[in-house]
Amino acid sequence: MAVALEQADTYVLPFPKGPARRVLQGYNGRYGHQGMAEFAYDFQMPIGSPVIAARAGEVVHLVERNQDATRRPGEENVVVIRHADGSFARYYHRTAIREGETTCVDCLYVF
Repeated sequence: MAVALEQADTYVLPFPKGPARRVLQGYNGRYGHQGMAEFAYDFQMPIGSPVIAARAGEVVHLVERNQDATRRPGEENVVVIRHADGSFARYYHRTAIREGETTCVDCLYVF
């Protein structure tokens, strides 16, 4: 007897397979991962590294005017993606994608 299962949301790590990446801060971390950001993860990656969208969605916000690696809060380049279920993902990294574009799981971007 076959049982129908609901399809679970699938997440992928935000970087290509290959070299391991160090987790600098996990969820509910003490450096800004509270409140709406409590489930955030920070991965150590060189500036300009390829990034993969963890889930499919639409780019709804983009900031790319800031200098990378300043470590000044509020001066980060960011890509915000809205997923079909109404949740959002934020990627703080170099940006080379435009608002209104759609993303897909396992698609490679250089943010």
